Amino acid sequence: MLPSSKPVVSINSKISSQELGNLGMVAGAFDEFGLEDLINKRIGKEGSHVVADSGVLVKLLVMQMLNVPYQSLSGTQEFYSALPLEVFGQQKITSEDLGRAVLSRLLDDVYEYGSEKLFLECSAQVVESLNIKITEAHIDSTSFHSDGKSTIQDECGFYLALGYSRDHRPDLNQAICLMLADGSSGLPFYARNLSGNVNDNKSFNNMLNFAWTNIKEQFSELEYLVGDSALCTAANFADAAEQNIKLVTRVPDKTETAARCFEMFEPEKMESIFEGDENSPVGRWCEDGSIGEQKVKLLLVSNGALKEQKSQTIRKHAQTELEKIRSAIKKMQTQPAICKADAEKNFSKLVGKVKFCKVGLPNYEEVFKQARRGRPKKGGAPETKCVAVKVNAEVLLDEQKIADAVEQECLYVLATNDTEREWTMAQLLGIYKRQSVIERNWRCCKDPRFFLDAIYLKTPSRIDALLWLMSLALLVYAAMEYKIRKITSENGMEFPLFENKTTQKPTLRRVFQYVGNLRIQVIKLPDGKAYITNVDDVMSKLLMKIGDSWCWYYSADSYCCNLST
Repeated sequence: MLPSSKPVVSINSKISSQELGNLGMVAGAFDEFGLEDLINKRIGKEGSHVVADSGVLVKLLVMQMLNVPYQSLSGTQEFYSALPLEVFGQQKITSEDLGRAVLSRLLDDVYEYGSEKLFLECSAQVVESLNIKITEAHIDSTSFHSDGKSTIQDECGFYLALGYSRDHRPDLNQAICLMLADGSSGLPFYARNLSGNVNDNKSFNNMLNFAWTNIKEQFSELEYLVGDSALCTAANFADAAEQNIKLVTRVPDKTETAARCFEMFEPEKMESIFEGDENSPVGRWCEDGSIGEQKVKLLLVSNGALKEQKSQTIRKHAQTELEKIRSAIKKMQTQPAICKADAEKNFSKLVGKVKFCKVGLPNYEEVFKQARRGRPKKGGAPETKCVAVKVNAEVLLDEQKIADAVEQECLYVLATNDTEREWTMAQLLGIYKRQSVIERNWRCCKDPRFFLDAIYLKTPSRIDALLWLMSLALLVYAAMEYKIRKITSENGMEFPLFENKTTQKPTLRRVFQYVGNLRIQVIKLPDGKAYITNVDDVMSKLLMKIGDSWCWYYSADSYCCNLST
């Protein structure tokens, strides 16, 4: 039975009060999915001097990572000193048992067991608990930078290194995390950590060759692998054919295959892909082609909904180009070439780089100087020579080029090696558009209010384990959101948003914000009794529908203690 929202006691010096927030929800989800027991069975704990089980430690760290507001893992002891560990963890542990040495040992144990293997087992259990059938995997990777200056390598083969930075910090060493996520639920179910200098083409191909069999053992109904243009290589399509993997991907724009499809763009021959949608993208089937030696089905798509966004971006680039060209021409006047040939060469080089502007015919102004000192002969004209050539030309934005560039940016080509299926355009584009689920996961990971935005460890093996912990927290986060949305939608429950608006599909972030604003308190009295305050009707109804595991942490009975012990 959940408590009333009204406080039942007043706080004095002999009464303890602890704010619960959203931690009870995270702990309840962790329990429901059985992750604590699974982790204990896989890595357990070493030595009698270690008080807390590994599963409990991981649970507490995930709770801390998902706490609102986010608390750095460097302050775990301090964080849990004000929270009821006897309920969240084990009766005998205290915050003093959560020191740096204990947590470091946990990371070492995770690495020794295998972070990739452990995450796959955890995700399989969560998926089974939620009764989800995974049929399509969406693949992508991201980078996490380190503020440290050194590149450390060890026997694990995983290390920090300079590479293409998604964080726009090419000056910092980084690690790469590759992930697969379910298209319907958004749950991440496979994660692999890679050195910072590994590109997507190589990492995707390695996953196909060395991990797909293990993934299929856990998720036997998995059929499609979906990714952006980095997946579209001859090697990936060849390996996919050998393993009977069906790919759906975007063809890189600069390939001959894409160019042939772009030539087929005729607005009057394009058809609406999603019927009944005024803003639906339009498309047309292209002639079947090939990626390497593998036959593929090709779909040309034009997404008009992107036009405004792309137009703003391209026009911004065009304006920047215009200013640069005008500045360059001005410089050709203030710092002219020494001869016309050089001036023509410089102007031709400048015009050759133009994308969005039109440049008028150049006007070459020769600057002459007297060739010899002194006065010319009586009645004669002074002898002169050309010492510089100035260039001037009118520069304007080329609206047609801008319009063509916007149109091109709205065009893309999809390819699949599943040529036997009778595809509709809506089916193929629908699968590809669900690629956004994994991109959403990365945005969540990089949000400084959740998870990690940078790595502060130096040991590669521990960095590998830390990224596993981040992936696990993301798995729990996505699973919680999926379940809450399923519960609210099926029961017609309206969850409050802002300004008197409600929704039946709230984001977990919004749920956490709402719960945090309630300031739910655990109040313990000297006689061992406990009370929960500030749980309102919305929270009560949600918890009751979700189940006992989540309700447990918001029930006063869970916090009552026996004074004799």
